[in-house]
Amino acid sequence: MPVQRTAQDIIKSLTQSLKRINPSIDAAKGPVRDIFLEPVAPEILDLEDRQNELEQFLTFDRASIAVNEDLITALANNMLIASGTGSTSKGLITFYRSTRPPDTEGGILIPEGTLVGTSGGTYIYQTTESITMDATSASAYYNADTRRYEISVGIEAIAVGPEYDLPSYRIVSIITPLTAFDGCVNYTPTEGGEDASGSEELVTKISLKLQGIDLGSPGGIAYQVTLLYPNEIDSVAVIPGTNPLFRRRVTEPGLDVYVAGNINKTITETFTVTDLNGQNEFSLTNVPVQSVSQVLVDGVSQSGWAFSPDTTLEHKESALADDKIVFGYTVNQNQTVTVTYTYDSIIGNIQKNITDNNALFGSDLLTRQALTCYAWIEMSVKVVNSYDRGDTLAEVENYLISLINSDDFGKSTYPENIRNAILQNVPGVSRVSITTFTRSDTGAAGTVETINAAENEITMLDMDKFNIRT
Repeated sequence: MPVQRTAQDIIKSLTQSLKRINPSIDAAKGPVRDIFLEPVAPEILDLEDRQNELEQFLTFDRASIAVNEDLITALANNMLIASGTGSTSKGLITFYRSTRPPDTEGGILIPEGTLVGTSGGTYIYQTTESITMDATSASAYYNADTRRYEISVGIEAIAVGPEYDLPSYRIVSIITPLTAFDGCVNYTPTEGGEDASGSEELVTKISLKLQGIDLGSPGGIAYQVTLLYPNEIDSVAVIPGTNPLFRRRVTEPGLDVYVAGNINKTITETFTVTDLNGQNEFSLTNVPVQSVSQVLVDGVSQSGWAFSPDTTLEHKESALADDKIVFGYTVNQNQTVTVTYTYDSIIGNIQKNITDNNALFGSDLLTRQALTCYAWIEMSVKVVNSYDRGDTLAEVENYLISLINSDDFGKSTYPENIRNAILQNVPGVSRVSITTFTRSDTGAAGTVETINAAENEITMLDMDKFNIRT
């Protein structure tokens, strides 16, 4: 970046130019300096400053963010990029009491706006509606597992930001006085908190949108796919034909588009057997199929069938998957087979959009569901005597799920980071020992290593292999 000039630098440069044209001109003092040089120099300086800002911004130099936020906001508006105001984290809070609610007129009221928070008061939430615990229906509030009378109501954070997205069992303090209740707890996580879009985030969004102008680039394709379902798609990975993870045989440049996010729909599809010899396999039209709930033959429920998902490396869990219903016997000609099943509608809809715009994309593209890297974790946890063992272990499990489960492709998860996070953020835990921390598909019991998801994989805790003990 060129060195920024001062007004005096500009006056000096203009004086030298005038001298070259006419050496007899006196620019050091007098009318030339007073009427021309002194007034013009600040105007040129202002133009150079604006040029500098624009140059920095168009190269996405982060220094430009501190220079002129108005320029960034204006460009974002011109490109129809919203500068969001952020959103508050929301969830449910459960108020509880150990004894049956008293038979008072009107019941026990929890007003809208009642404040609750974490034990230290760092994160505060308010109830989003008023709710009443009515003594005449006391049995409806009794929780046999906790042996308490409980009532739940929605809450939202008092400020925007993702830091208010907390795991279960973290909101445990009633801030607004409610003497009728012994305490409160969030049995489920709070979610949905987002920061307001600052200049840094707007620059990133603008950069992504500029990448999206080239629909043939991986960044452009990922951007266009995300635009189709901005609320449902969490992330997109584009794997080119040159990547070892690309497993299809193609005759032109190929790209596999992996999508983290889904919209499951249930549909009923009917087939009529036309083959004289009958038929025992039926390929389902809407794929990829998530589950099959019912199969009828001539309106009668059947049990002698199996769902056979496509397991080929080329097409499994994709828009071209050959997911089938396979019978253990032959269904005769003219009989009808009716199948009720659930499928991920996002994958097929994205593929249709890609096909309709194939001239723009210019590649052999296939939309696929994100593959999953399952994390095999076993650990032992020591709970402080003054804390309830069952509640603390449940909180560790919920917190661990929030740390491991991620829709980010290619994520690396480190065992020591997980151990430290539990120690620092779960009250009542004094020691954590990790005995197994590895991929479920390739690791072995007793292995503790970094879990690396591939570029087309998201990460999820393997609940079948997860084990926590004290």
